[in-house]
Amino acid sequence: MTQRTLALNLKPSVMKQAKAVYSECGLTMAEACQIFITKTAKKKAFPFKIDIPNRDTIKAIEELEAGKGVRVSSLEELYKDLGI
Repeated sequence: MTQRTLALNLKPSVMKQAKAVYSECGLTMAEACQIFITKTAKKKAFPFKIDIPNRDTIKAIEELEAGKGVRVSSLEELYKDLGI
């Protein structure tokens, strides 16, 4: 079987963190990538669920990041704020 080489451009901090995780499992970065790509090919999909937020969720996230969200300290306070 012929093999191909894959080059990745990653932020050094991300690569360092990923290497640490894979190392804990006894894997190299190359072995982890092979597992991911093999699983993707076999499933014909990502080997894990990817959640893509809808417009409402994106808007809510942006509002929270801009400091415009409402903070509550209890479930009761949340219900009151929502009018429930």
